[in-house]
Amino acid sequence: MTDRITALDLARAELSEATKAYFAKCEEKLGLVPNVLLAYAFDEKKLRAFTDMYNELMLGE
Repeated sequence: MTDRITALDLARAELSEATKAYFAKCEEKLGLVPNVLLAYAFDEKKLRAFTDMYNELMLGE
């Protein structure tokens, strides 16, 4: 499936290597990159804050 379902047009070349790897893992495991991650990707600091909060909430003890 290659149809775009989001209006976000984020160029992958503008992402850090760590973010590219994270998004590649999402695509591998989920088959897509969740829109919430794409929405935060414009700012690495905000993306990291969101993913840290998510991981603590969902994976924390």
